[in-house]
Amino acid sequence: MGPEIELFVAVPFGLLRERYLEPLIKKGLNPEIGLDPKTLDLYTADSQREIFERLKATGITHTFHFPFVDMDPGSPDRLIREATKKRFEMALDWVRRFFPRMVVVHTGYFPLAHGEIREEWLSSAVDTFTWLGENLSKYSIPWALENVFERGPEEILPLVEKLGGLGGGICLDVGHLTAFSSTPLILWLRELSAHIVHLHLHDNRGHRDEHLGLGHGKVEFETLFEILKERNAPIHTITIEPHLEEMVLTSLEHLKSLCPYKLPKSKSTKSLM
Repeated sequence: MGPEIELFVAVPFGLLRERYLEPLIKKGLNPEIGLDPKTLDLYTADSQREIFERLKATGITHTFHFPFVDMDPGSPDRLIREATKKRFEMALDWVRRFFPRMVVVHTGYFPLAHGEIREEWLSSAVDTFTWLGENLSKYSIPWALENVFERGPEEILPLVEKLGGLGGGICLDVGHLTAFSSTPLILWLRELSAHIVHLHLHDNRGHRDEHLGLGHGKVEFETLFEILKERNAPIHTITIEPHLEEMVLTSLEHLKSLCPYKLPKSKSTKSLM
């Protein structure tokens, strides 16, 4: 069956700090920690060292999700790119101190805005992500580019291929492609499977990015895992991303019922709190 897949639960840093640190530790759940702009402005990495020492002491690992709102790594506007890199620099300070298992970054590609300047956007994005990849490689931190508004695999694959050996794989978000793409899942997987190292799993009914629990929408999870297994995709980590607390543990149970990979055992509980 291969090596065990590491499981994570998405949680913004503010909620981890104020509410979910001890419940996640108690349940043995690894957090994928969202470093949003508010977090980066309110706290320095050093000021939050106690939280990460607590995680480490209890055997909990973590990933980081870099900031993404209003950011554009491939913008034709130099000032926008510089602002994006500034946010990445602030997040890199947390990476240097706390060594996440994985870093996830949105591509920032928006077809309706960037479609007519596709090649210019791609060239600038390659420059930005080359810089980011070189910084992450100093600490041997794997990272992945996440699809959001891309309409098909052809809108993310060239970016990953141009980054070459910098360690940037793909974080396939099946909720996003279900909400924002009309391209069948099987075509996404045929094109991208060799590059998919991380999965974001949540559900929706195909009209908007609802972040429902697994099994509450129309995402084809059985097809997803069947094809990934057939094509030997290099999956190492999976993050569960429902936005409602009560859907987290049920999603983990649903995942275990259909996932062909070896998953860690978790404590059976009805709620996080």
